[in-house]
Amino acid sequence: VHEVIVESFKAFLTSNPLHPGVFPTVRKMEAEVVQMCIDLFRGGDNVCGTMTSGGTESNLMAIKTYRDWARATKGVTDPELIKPQSAHASFDKACELLGIRCIEVPVSPDTFQVDVKAVTRAVTRNTIAIVGSAVCFSQGVADDIQALAAIAKQHGVGLHVDNCLGSLLLP
Repeated sequence: VHEVIVESFKAFLTSNPLHPGVFPTVRKMEAEVVQMCIDLFRGGDNVCGTMTSGGTESNLMAIKTYRDWARATKGVTDPELIKPQSAHASFDKACELLGIRCIEVPVSPDTFQVDVKAVTRAVTRNTIAIVGSAVCFSQGVADDIQALAAIAKQHGVGLHVDNCLGSLLLP
C-alpha cells in the first residue's frame, strides 16, 4: 500500500486539480465520489455535493452556503451561527471571514455533549444554522444529533453535522 501511495503522489505532484478543464478526470472522480456518498446516505435526486481540500474548507463552504441560503430565502442580513464550545475552530474562522455572529453554547462538564437546552434558547430569527459534532475532534464525543435536528427543523434553520472523525463509519 505504501508503494501505491508514493507512486500516486509522484504521478500527480505537479498537477493542480482546481482546473477541471485541464484535468477532466479529476472532475469525473469528484462526481463519482460525491455520487457514492449520496448513495451511501440515501440521498435523493435533489442532493448534490462537492469535494474540498479538507475539514476547514469544508466547514467554511458549508457555512457560506447556509448564510447565502438564509439571505435569499429568509431575508437574514445579520446572520448568526450556533455552535458548541467543543466545535472545531474552523467555524470561528468561517464566521469571522463571512461576517457571521458566532453564538457559542456550553457543553456538559460530564458528557462533553452540547447543551441542547442552551441551543434552543440561542435560536433567533437571525440563526442560519446549528452545528453539532459526531464526533468532535477534542474529546471524541457525539452530540445529540437527533435533538439538534428537531430544533433545526422546528425553526427552519440548517443543521451542520461536523463528522470529520466519524464520517462514513457512524450508523
